[in-house]
Amino acid sequence: MNLFSGLTDILRALEDYYRYEACYICNNHPIKIDYTEDEILYWPFCAECFAILPWRLTVNSVLRFIETDDNFEFSSLVCLYYRGIVRTLIRKYKFYQERNLSKLWGFIAALTCAGYRKALSSGNIAPVSSDMLHIDAVSFLPLHPARKLERSYDQAELLAIACAEYLQIPCLSTLKRQRETQRQSSLQSRSERYNNIKSAFVADDSVLIKGKNILLLDDVLSTGASLSAGVKALYDAGAYGVLALALASNLSARELHFVGKIGNKI
Repeated sequence: MNLFSGLTDILRALEDYYRYEACYICNNHPIKIDYTEDEILYWPFCAECFAILPWRLTVNSVLRFIETDDNFEFSSLVCLYYRGIVRTLIRKYKFYQERNLSKLWGFIAALTCAGYRKALSSGNIAPVSSDMLHIDAVSFLPLHPARKLERSYDQAELLAIACAEYLQIPCLSTLKRQRETQRQSSLQSRSERYNNIKSAFVADDSVLIKGKNILLLDDVLSTGASLSAGVKALYDAGAYGVLALALASNLSARELHFVGKIGNKI
């Protein structure tokens, strides 16, 4: 009995140890891993780092980018300002093999989506044509195979997988790039970016898409050209609805739209 009790204590101690990880931002303060069916409780950063993140979507407001082009209205929710620690961490994630940061970004995307849906259902935000309460799957804007081979992973895919795990819905690879494009960050004007990415995406499997509501993710929104092209491709393949969401944006406050409150708690 004593031996059994001792083993039980050791197992409990090990379980407690492995239920904590270091903060993904400061790599210092421990964070507790926890899940429930109804709430996102896995926080991949400590409270101190959470407080300093430069939020666009906070616990009090919803901001989105809206663009009308060729009689097509495209909108995207935006989580964070692309500046400071956010810019540094996104660049590490995209270009310096810090793929473990997908857990951090997936959490932030899921937190934003959960808060938005709660606000929409409660009538606290003014809806637009792209808004939807029910989401069937999470998807992403894929890299071209050559770019993925060069980088060794697709940061958007890892982001979507992590976000889908938090939201407890499937992650689907719905799009593919039919041609390699210049890096959007290398182009300055909005027209250059739109022409560069126009018709770059096509449906990978229309059976996966038809009739579904899809949450489409991207990392940084500058002009909305990439997400707009992805949204169009999904609608062309028969998607019922598409909600776009970008982790961060460098757009000014004049180009983003305050659409309402989401309450005091997500």
